[in-house]
Amino acid sequence: MTAGTQSIGTWPLDDVDLVREPGGLRMRVEDEDLLIEVRDPDHLLDVIGSSPPEPSMKAKKAKKPKKPKKPNVALTTRIQRQFDMETWRRRLGSTRVRWALAFGAVLAVLALGVFATGTLGMVLVLLGMVILVLAALAMSDDHTVYAVLPPKITETGLVIAGFALVFVGLPLVFFA
Repeated sequence: MTAGTQSIGTWPLDDVDLVREPGGLRMRVEDEDLLIEVRDPDHLLDVIGSSPPEPSMKAKKAKKPKKPKKPNVALTTRIQRQFDMETWRRRLGSTRVRWALAFGAVLAVLALGVFATGTLGMVLVLLGMVILVLAALAMSDDHTVYAVLPPKITETGLVIAGFALVFVGLPLVFFA
């Protein structure tokens, strides 16, 4: 195959696959693609002695207009229900569930206290520091912190809880 005076390559006709494209013919040889722009692709196919194959699956898919997908309403509704506060209040409203969660939390803290006292101390100190930062934000003029805090928690309660966690966690870190 030549283009003007430039030689492009020489291949046996059995190794050449030609596919009609909107811009000409696509030639595939040795895992390489080459788009050939010709004025009369049918004449080239007649000279080569082959008939144009059916357009490839990609070309068929590209020609078909894609239909916009409808959102799965049932799935989005289920996801919204999972993150709805009323759902969580209903789930956690049972006294049995609250006792089970409290019991699990106490067991986790006891396990950390027995087996990983230093880790428990670090967790308590870090949690206390985060609470103290929240208390500082709550005491400043920026009221965006109230979007995160429950309504019954005050600035004084945050300061007391933060210092209590830090003072309980520090001895666990240093004397573990």
